[in-house]
Amino acid sequence: MKQLISAADIRQAKSDNKTFIVAPAKDSIITPEAREVAKVEGIEFLEAMPEPTSVSPATPPATSPATSPVTSPATSPATSPVTSPATSPATSPVTSPATSPATSPVTSPATSPVTSPATSPATSPATSPATSPATSPVSTANVDSIQAEIESHLPNVDSEKSAKIQTLIARAMGEFIQKTPDSPRQINDDGIVLVRGNAVKLETFDGAPGKNIGLTDVIGAEDGSNMGVGYMGWENAFFPWTLTYDEVNVVLEGELHVKTASGTTIAKPGEVIFIPKGSTVEFGTPTHVRYVYITYPVEWA
Repeated sequence: MKQLISAADIRQAKSDNKTFIVAPAKDSIITPEAREVAKVEGIEFLEAMPEPTSVSPATPPATSPATSPVTSPATSPATSPVTSPATSPATSPVTSPATSPATSPVTSPATSPVTSPATSPATSPATSPATSPATSPVSTANVDSIQAEIESHLPNVDSEKSAKIQTLIARAMGEFIQKTPDSPRQINDDGIVLVRGNAVKLETFDGAPGKNIGLTDVIGAEDGSNMGVGYMGWENAFFPWTLTYDEVNVVLEGELHVKTASGTTIAKPGEVIFIPKGSTVEFGTPTHVRYVYITYPVEWA
């Protein structure tokens, strides 16, 4: 399974004071955002772990015994180890990496084949899903943006978790992004009325002040109906009500609790409650609820 390198991995590498990430092209997928963050943070992608430095601090005395830090104090204070780096860089392990590019992975980006996909996508099949919109119903930029925001609020997001988050975001956006209809109602010439529930916006129900109850009538007497139909929805609230009409409730989301003196009836999505005329009840939910109500006669309030 290929390893996904995300922007979160780059930021983690930066916080760990790393200057590179080992990401073989055949085993890794690097997101576009990860590449951008890597450029900003100075993190490089390498094909393999760099070899340890070949320069040994013990070798300079062998090549030039006269410059040995052990003997220099006896021969001349001027050759003190403090000043020797200035006169002979070869005697200082700190400066030797500068004389040997092979010891510093940062100074040789040209030797890393991982960077080639940026200039030639055809050379790396692993990067094609990120660069090809055809593989996703939404743009990669949108997925990356949402993913970065989610991961910024989560602790310890590794590459495996990041890959799962990316998959879930893409799936959710592909399944649920829909164009909201211009109107919640469609009235045909034959008198049939279609109500699009996902376009219905709930208004405030003034029968339960301070409870933030939403209610919208969608079918009424103006449609030639002798029944009233509408939507209701709210969160974590209860309110009393006395019905002067018969009512049927079809639950769409959450839980609808109907309390009476004899007990509580709870309906969940797909279930129906009938409440007879003259009932005194308490409508409510401890979580959230959205449902369709049908009343008879049409004038219920």
